[in-house]
Amino acid sequence: MAQNTSPIFVLTINDKGVTFVNADGTTTKDIFVAGANGSRLASISATTTDTSANLVILYAYDGSTAYRIGEVSVAAASGTDGSTAAVNLLSLSMNPWLNSDGSLTLPTGWKIQASVSTSVTSAKTLTLVAWGADY
Repeated sequence: MAQNTSPIFVLTINDKGVTFVNADGTTTKDIFVAGANGSRLASISATTTDTSANLVILYAYDGSTAYRIGEVSVAAASGTDGSTAAVNLLSLSMNPWLNSDGSLTLPTGWKIQASVSTSVTSAKTLTLVAWGADY
């Protein structure tokens, strides 16, 4: 079997942010789209101004099917009140299937999507930022 014996490095930064508000309800949104040669997703930061915790549901979408891959709770005021830390949705403790460094490698055409289990409180926001790069 042929193997790639040369190291491959990411070429282009591929970061994307999305915000959930009350009007979005439980709509699923794209938070990362793999590039033409595949991508490496290093982390997904979550911050919220909500006074209630937000349960974020993650999906891997292959172009035809969205596979539920995990759920992570984002505590009230995470990353926005000066004392509650922002949350990395790609933590190994919550998603033990990740690469050993906590990253995720995606093939061309795949997306990572997210939704919330209940609507964000009125006049509040939940922001997710995907930090990755394309090969």
